[in-house]
Amino acid sequence: MWTVFREFLRFCSREKKWWLLPLVIILLLLAVVLIFAIAQWRGIRWGRAIQNVTSLLKALAFVALAIAAFLVGGGPASTQSAPVAPAGMALAAAFVLSLQAVIYTYDGWSAISYFCEEVENPGRDIPRSMIGGVLSVIAIYLLVNLALLAVLPISTLAGQAFAAGTVAGVIFGVWGDPVFRTITIVSMLSALNSNHLMASRVLFAMSRDGLVTRTAAIVNEGGTPTMALLASTVVAVVFVVFGRTFERVITVLAFFFVANYALSFISVFVLRKREPEKPRPYRAWGYPWTTALALVGSIAFLIGAIASDRANSLIALAVLAASYPAFRAMKSL
Repeated sequence: MWTVFREFLRFCSREKKWWLLPLVIILLLLAVVLIFAIAQWRGIRWGRAIQNVTSLLKALAFVALAIAAFLVGGGPASTQSAPVAPAGMALAAAFVLSLQAVIYTYDGWSAISYFCEEVENPGRDIPRSMIGGVLSVIAIYLLVNLALLAVLPISTLAGQAFAAGTVAGVIFGVWGDPVFRTITIVSMLSALNSNHLMASRVLFAMSRDGLVTRTAAIVNEGGTPTMALLASTVVAVVFVVFGRTFERVITVLAFFFVANYALSFISVFVLRKREPEKPRPYRAWGYPWTTALALVGSIAFLIGAIASDRANSLIALAVLAASYPAFRAMKSL
């Protein structure tokens, strides 16, 4: 595979046909999306196995880097001066922009809610999964950041597009950066797989409740909602073809994720008032204050995103607006 790609790069260089690269990258991404969709179509066991393996690889890669960084210790001293910290509105904008990149890291915290019907003891296992997952991610990424700072000073890391790769290069030499970049790309497959799982379950639930076409509730022998999976795969293909850059897709999705959080927190208030006597296996700690705080934080992020990154936020809002006629169309099928 690598040999074929290397020969293709040589061909592009020799023939001056660099315009072919974006096309090949899009075709490669489409192949990955379709391969994972086919794996999901095979059944729940395939999706679960892929998720467990890819998530384990990601965690082991980060932990291995952290251990190696602490063992190696300080790398070459930086000749750069310490970065000047922004203040005022610049600090607020920088904070929101950094959150846009970080939110995708933590977004899986609520993923188990998409599979609550498949959980044997939801009152116990759902809060354990959510809280345990968030704490695990916090621990791993704090460990990684401390490990990076143990090797290189923050003045050096601040100017790096891929700080982990830079540190891996210091630790492991010339192969450190490309190897860790490859591991990072492979680790992102877990996010792709989980989003296939979650998106299809949302359409499946909506279909079963009569909100969209009943065909989205069709489940194959492996337990996969096939038509819902097909619809979510089509959306993924559209993002691949028209997303242009990875950064844009992540930024737009971050806006959607937080908008979904805000709606979820609002629904807690609505359902508590509308159905006060309904049995609830788990009740949020500190309600209504904790839920209100989370809601205020989500709304503040959305406002900050619109103010500091209008271009991508407007794209997200346009896609959100387009989702309503799409919903009406699916409901009429």
